[in-house]
Amino acid sequence: MNKEENTLYFEFLILKGLKRIGKINDERYLKRAKHEFDRMVTKGYINYFLMVHDYVKWAKENNIMVGPGRGSCSASLVSYCLNITEVDPLEFGLLFTRFLSPIRSDNPDVDLDFMDIKKDEIYLHLCDKYGINHCAKVATYARFHPNGIMRDVGRIFDIQMNEIEKFNSMTIVRSGGDARANFSLADTIAEFQDAKAFADRHPQAVKVAIALEGHIRHKGIHAAAVVVTEREISTYAPIAKIGKEIAVEWEKQLCEDIGLTKFDILGLSNLTVINDCTISANIILPRTYDDKKVFGCINKGDTVGIFQLNTVGMSKLAQSINIETFNHLYDCTTIFRPGPLHSGQAQLYINRKIGKEEAKPMHPVLKDITEKTQHVMLYQEQVMQIMYKVGGMSWATAEQSRKVMTKSKGKDAFNKMRAEFIAGANRIHGVPNEEAEKIFDIVSMFGSYGFNLSHALTYSVISYWCAWLKTYHPKHFYKSLLKYEKEDKVKQDIAQEMHNNNIDLEYPDINKSHFSYELVDDKIFAGLNTINGIAEKIAQKILKARPFISFDDFKKRVKLSEKLIKD
Repeated sequence: MNKEENTLYFEFLILKGLKRIGKINDERYLKRAKHEFDRMVTKGYINYFLMVHDYVKWAKENNIMVGPGRGSCSASLVSYCLNITEVDPLEFGLLFTRFLSPIRSDNPDVDLDFMDIKKDEIYLHLCDKYGINHCAKVATYARFHPNGIMRDVGRIFDIQMNEIEKFNSMTIVRSGGDARANFSLADTIAEFQDAKAFADRHPQAVKVAIALEGHIRHKGIHAAAVVVTEREISTYAPIAKIGKEIAVEWEKQLCEDIGLTKFDILGLSNLTVINDCTISANIILPRTYDDKKVFGCINKGDTVGIFQLNTVGMSKLAQSINIETFNHLYDCTTIFRPGPLHSGQAQLYINRKIGKEEAKPMHPVLKDITEKTQHVMLYQEQVMQIMYKVGGMSWATAEQSRKVMTKSKGKDAFNKMRAEFIAGANRIHGVPNEEAEKIFDIVSMFGSYGFNLSHALTYSVISYWCAWLKTYHPKHFYKSLLKYEKEDKVKQDIAQEMHNNNIDLEYPDINKSHFSYELVDDKIFAGLNTINGIAEKIAQKILKARPFISFDDFKKRVKLSEKLIKD
C-alpha cells in the first residue's frame, strides 16, 4: 500500500475499533481518537502502528497470549482500538501525551509481553512477512565492571579472595553515563590509602584491571529487541551471527538513534500460566476489575503465583493496605519501590488508607489531582497534570517538566520550569509566589521517583487475572503454576498453599498422570516428568501404552531399564 492507502486503512481500523468497544457515537472518544490519529499522521508513525497491530493480531489468531499492555502505550486510545492494548485509557484517565508528546522526534516505543514459551514465534512471523534479510535481533555487550574485573584478575595472579573483597568494598561505583564511570579503580586507589596499599602490593594485577575496566567482556543477544528494515538490514548496520542468531552489532540505543524500526517483544511466564489455565478451565478472562472476592484473596495473603504480589514483602504490604478497589491494587504495586519506601511516602499512603492519618492535599489546588492516591504523589502523570492544570503549561511542556524532574536534565532547565510554574499558578489560581514555590519544590522532589501510571495499571490487570483465576478456578490455576514453575522452592510454596486451602496434590500415577502436571478427575496429578529419569521420550512411551492393569503389566509392555524402575 502507498502512503495514502495506509492512512485510510489506519483510519478504518480505528473506526472499526471504536465500534467494537461501543464508542463509535461517543463524542469524547471520537475527539480523542482524532487527536491521536492526527498526531500519529503528522509524525509519520502510521506504518509503525500498523506493523504492531499486524503481529499482535497474528499472535492472538495463533493462540499466543498477549499482555494487556506495557509502559505508556496503554495511554493510547488508538492502541486500544487496534487491539494492541486491552485497557480503556479514557476510563482510567491515562494521558496520551505521556506516550506521544508533541515534541517527540524519535519512533514510538510500543513494548509488549507475550507468553514466554511462544514469544520466539513472533520473530519468526516477522521474518516470514518482511523477509529474513530484513529482520534481525540486537546485540548486547557485557563490559568489565570494577568489582568483577578485580575478582577475575585476582584469580589469575593468585591474590587471596579476602584481599580482593576488602578492595572491592571501597570501590567508587558510578552509574552509566557519568564521565568517570569507567575509571572507578583508578579513582578508588587515589581516594583510599588502603586501596593504594593494595595497588602497591599487586602493581601488575591492578595495572591489568585498570586497563580492562569498561571494555567489552562478551557480546550476546538482547532479550527482547528486534529490528525490521525496508531494505536489507546489512545496508543500514553491521550484522553478525551471535550463537545461532543473526543480530545487528550495534546496541539497542544506537539502533534507535539512527532511526531503525525496533520492537521490543518480551516473554512473560505469567501469561503462559494464565493461558494454560483459561484453556483447561474453558473460560474467558474478566474485563472488569472490581470483584471483592478477588481482593479478599489478596488481602488474606494467598499471593503465591500472583504476578507482582508473590514476594513476602509485597504480600504483607498488600495486606496492610487492605485492597478494596482496582486503583488500590495498582497503587500498592507502585509504592513498593525504593523511592516511596525510603522517603516515607509508602507508609504515609498506608496510614491514610487505613484511617490512621487524615488524607489531605498539600494545597487545595492539588485536591482533584491527588485525591485517588490518598493525596500522596505517586505517578508521573500527576506531575504532568499539576504542571498543566496548576502551572498553566502546555501538555508538551508538562511532559518536558516531568522528564526534567525524573531524569535530572540540568539545573538551568529545572529553574526555567520552576519560574514558569510559579508565574502560571499565580496568574491562573491566584496562588502566592511563596506557596507556588513550595508546591513546585515538593512536587519535583516526590515527582523525581514518580512511576508510570499506564504501566502500573496494565501490569496490575495481570495481577488481577491471576487472583481472579485463583479465586474462582483454584485447581486449574495451581495446576498451571506447577506445570511451568522451574524453581523447586517455589513449587514447595505452591504445594504448601494448596495444602492450606485443602487442595490435594496427587503423586504421579502411570494410568492418570500426563507428561506434566494436569487436572484429572478433578484432582491435580504430578506429571511423569517429576519422576527421576523419566524424560519426554519415555513419558510418551508410557502414555501410548496405557492403561496398565498391574505393575507387572507396566514392566512387561513399557520395558524400562531395571535401574530406572528401581530408582
